[in-house]
Amino acid sequence: MGRARIDPRSLRPALSSGRAGLTEGVASPDDAHLTETSLLDLLTGNRNVRAFAGIRACLALAGQMQTVAIGWYVYALTGSAWHLGFIGLVQFLPGAVLFPLIGYVADHYDRRRVVAATLWVQALASLALIAAVAQPDPSLWALYLIIVVIGAAKAFTMPALSSLLPNLVDAETFPRAVATGSSAFQVATIIGPAVGGLLYAINHLVTFGLAAVIYLGAILLVLGVTVRGDATPARPGKGEDDGVLAGLRYIRTNPVLLGAISLDMFAVLLGGVTALLPIYASDILKVGPVGLGLLRSRPGDRRDRRRPVSRPAQYRAAGGRADAGLRRRVRRRDNRLLALDVAVAVGGGTDRAGRL
Repeated sequence: MGRARIDPRSLRPALSSGRAGLTEGVASPDDAHLTETSLLDLLTGNRNVRAFAGIRACLALAGQMQTVAIGWYVYALTGSAWHLGFIGLVQFLPGAVLFPLIGYVADHYDRRRVVAATLWVQALASLALIAAVAQPDPSLWALYLIIVVIGAAKAFTMPALSSLLPNLVDAETFPRAVATGSSAFQVATIIGPAVGGLLYAINHLVTFGLAAVIYLGAILLVLGVTVRGDATPARPGKGEDDGVLAGLRYIRTNPVLLGAISLDMFAVLLGGVTALLPIYASDILKVGPVGLGLLRSRPGDRRDRRRPVSRPAQYRAAGGRADAGLRRRVRRRDNRLLALDVAVAVGGGTDRAGRL
């Protein structure tokens, strides 16, 4: 029996289909241009996306400005690292105590009204900060009480705002809307501390006053969005878990989710030494509130530029947390501005890599 001869021309369709399969999913320059154009259209043509990104930017900008101003003010007033660290505790405590109620409110009430109400509270609290620090003999405990109120309001704001986004855009637009909001948040996180430090050097009352104005601007953005459907979540059906502790019970039954949350919680609790940066800026580096603002901006700068590494998620998370901890040790051993700046920047980047 003779060997069959194959006509090379008969293989061309198969080879062409193979090349098409290999190149499938690879973006061409034209595809990238179309993607950029669609993103630009999203920003210019979708009012809800612009409003959502603006709200997130306002929250980050005002919050970072207040963090720098409060930290510098408390340390200048007391000269105590204990009182400086206590600021972080009173900010964190409301969210830790109220977390079962926070999810319940976001799941059962009009989210747009919840966001607007909490922004009103933060704006009024910012005005109260002006009144507190303008006193000839300011009360430190009154300042802490105002910070508790701000922390409680922030704890309700973000879950309600994140849950509101599906009511603002359709399913196709949702991923890009999330990315746009995250980018706006990161840019404001970089700019906010520097602006806060600069304004504090001019007049510390201006910092708190501008934060209040920014919160009021965020309220206008919230009230200006067009809600698709009803912003009030649908009531769960009969037999569904609807209690205040429903979220906690869900986390306990999902080991992966519980592990991820626990890792991040302990990293935040044990690694938040950036709260002590006013000590370095004031006593060691002697760079004033402007220098403090620039130092606080560096972690956000690295978060915005660093790309996720291609390692397994568990190794990336553990490695990022460990490296961030090593960078924090550099701050305790070196008092040079450049070394501290690098430590803060790289620490912010590795912390971001651990969260991805």
